[in-house]
Amino acid sequence: MGETGRAFKKAFKATPTQAQSQLVDPFANTAPVETSVWYQSRFYRANLHFKGDLPHLRDITVYRDEYEQPFLKQATRLEDVEQKMPPVLDGYNWRTAAHSRNDPGAGGFFISNGTRLLKTGKVVVKETGKTMTVSVPVQNDQVLPIQFDEKQMFVTLHGTSTDTVFPLDLAFEWDPRKSNLTRITAQRVHFKLDGFDYSANIDGGHANQTPQGWMLSSDGRFTLALAQRQ
Repeated sequence: MGETGRAFKKAFKATPTQAQSQLVDPFANTAPVETSVWYQSRFYRANLHFKGDLPHLRDITVYRDEYEQPFLKQATRLEDVEQKMPPVLDGYNWRTAAHSRNDPGAGGFFISNGTRLLKTGKVVVKETGKTMTVSVPVQNDQVLPIQFDEKQMFVTLHGTSTDTVFPLDLAFEWDPRKSNLTRITAQRVHFKLDGFDYSANIDGGHANQTPQGWMLSSDGRFTLALAQRQ
């Protein structure tokens, strides 16, 4: 592992962005079909998942050197060691008891005028430099482009053949007893893991707490900044 680390540091001055898309269900599921897109930079990773026609964010994890992994400076003889990083969204560990094959139980769900957006056609993934854009066709002849950049995510909802934007919300829903959420202000959502404070900043919208988590509301476009302040 030491040699691998030295070779990586020699090849890259900074951790490069990475992307992986699986737009065909590798296990041939039909009830429902499940596909995924992953993006990772040195500041965060994010997973856009499709459960049938339902697009949702399933994982958002932020990175910062000041958060030390367990046993970084002290050895352990434990056979079962769980390594965690600070999550803004943990679609597995924060899901509700009511989750099922058709209900994720936790996630970031895209909503317009009170209705969850659903995929209605072929998803297009485009990578340019450090950026990945996932364009999802949805109801009412609209498209949902989700752009993953090195430090933030840009999300828009507009017409298929027009630049007119439409109301867009992002509802983060989970079991509140399991999440790391600590405080919400209009432009910033705060979390804490093992005494480490971290946050997500909002531009172009505002946040409100909900019984299931929190809601980001916008007129049709917003930025979710995930790079942590030094």
